[in-house]
Amino acid sequence: MPDYNWNNLPTRTLVMDGQTVTLRPLTKSDETALGDYFLGLSAQTRRVYAPHPFDRATAASICAKLGTPEGDSYLRLLAVSGNTVLACFIVHLGLHEKDRERRYSHLDPDLACMLAPSVTDVWQNRGLGSHLMAYAKDCARVFGRQVMVLWGGVREENPRAIHFYTKSGFR
Repeated sequence: MPDYNWNNLPTRTLVMDGQTVTLRPLTKSDETALGDYFLGLSAQTRRVYAPHPFDRATAASICAKLGTPEGDSYLRLLAVSGNTVLACFIVHLGLHEKDRERRYSHLDPDLACMLAPSVTDVWQNRGLGSHLMAYAKDCARVFGRQVMVLWGGVREENPRAIHFYTKSGFR
């Protein structure tokens, strides 16, 4: 596993709908807020975003793995306002073996990454996902990633997501 320097990741602040929103990496101290975020996602959002369970135990496990070899192959990027998580984008630095064999054998896993984005329901369709997408792409480039693919793809019956990914440059 490469030695990633997480201190190279930028932080961005923007104002949306009169609120200050900060885009930044997840920290160990975000455990409670991340758990609240997971529990606050609607059934519809959970149905189309499923890289892991949405509970406090998962939030605790994710935060505990930060700074470990297992955790360091993932960028977990947040959009926060105060102590409230508004969105969470997971970027896996590399390709999962099954996906590489099945779909992405033509990609160099040292130059590729996988993305699993989610935005809390009240912030969907307000532009926050687009800001966090640009931030995620910039952070991935810090670690030499040139190609980003969707983790698990996108469901055909999710036209909003298809539109979002298309306007974000995905094919």
